[in-house]
Amino acid sequence: MITIYELIAESSDDKLPTSPLPTARLRGLIGQCIKVYSKTHNLKLYETFFKPKKGIIGKEIARKIPPPKPYIINPPTLLHENTIQFRLTVFGHANQLMPHILKAIKKEHGKLQLLEATIVNDITGEKWEANNQDEKTQQQSITYQMLLQNVKQHIENKEKINITLTLLTPLRLTRNGTDIQPNQLKPSDLIRYTARRLFLLDYLYYSAGKNLPIKLSPENVKKLMEWSDKTIQTKTTLTQKTIHLKQKTNTLTGKIKLETQNTEEAHKLAFLLKTCEYLGIGKHTAYGLGKYTLTYTP
Repeated sequence: MITIYELIAESSDDKLPTSPLPTARLRGLIGQCIKVYSKTHNLKLYETFFKPKKGIIGKEIARKIPPPKPYIINPPTLLHENTIQFRLTVFGHANQLMPHILKAIKKEHGKLQLLEATIVNDITGEKWEANNQDEKTQQQSITYQMLLQNVKQHIENKEKINITLTLLTPLRLTRNGTDIQPNQLKPSDLIRYTARRLFLLDYLYYSAGKNLPIKLSPENVKKLMEWSDKTIQTKTTLTQKTIHLKQKTNTLTGKIKLETQNTEEAHKLAFLLKTCEYLGIGKHTAYGLGKYTLTYTP
């Protein structure tokens, strides 16, 4: 369902190490490889995986929201000169395309040469070599059940739940079309974004909502949002950071601390946050914005 590919690649792109947004730059390099590979092999890999467009279902479910990509690229780490390591997290049925994606990351298709590919399951701690012919990807994925069990291990038998989100990349959230400022963030903003992202990804690329452990209907999400703003205490150490993508964009960096009673609603919140720890939230999540780590405190 959620599969994490840890990749090591050689890059001949001189601008990647000094790029102000290295993940966005890396996304472009991977996209170029996939685009050339797709054209060479007469496939629609680029359109299906990298640039999905709204179909009939997409228009019905996403409305004016662009369909989310079924992947997220984590910020790259420079291992040594011209060699980088990064994670490519892939959701749902898009994992069936990964043998082609791995084959596409080669010098003859662009400026990257894949050196090593490993599948990592952070929940179980297991690792596997990512074989292009491997048919066991489903067994190596992080499932909803694994995420639920992981959440329960941290919050069961506790009177209160304390969760901290540490932002690893800039986060952009909006409310009514306006960027949310550091002192304006509400718990309901996190629920709105995590629920929408998970619902759209599941509907478009996995189970059409059938396998979700919590029902993410508009009514249920609205109730959860209302509950969160009434009962969750929020402490933030957020600052605003302006970055330049296609246009000037205001984002948030820092930490978000949430405290609430251990209730059924809190379990739903914890599950949404844990799932989107892997999937990211906010705008432009396909290339790393909205990435965070989740920690629990006594």
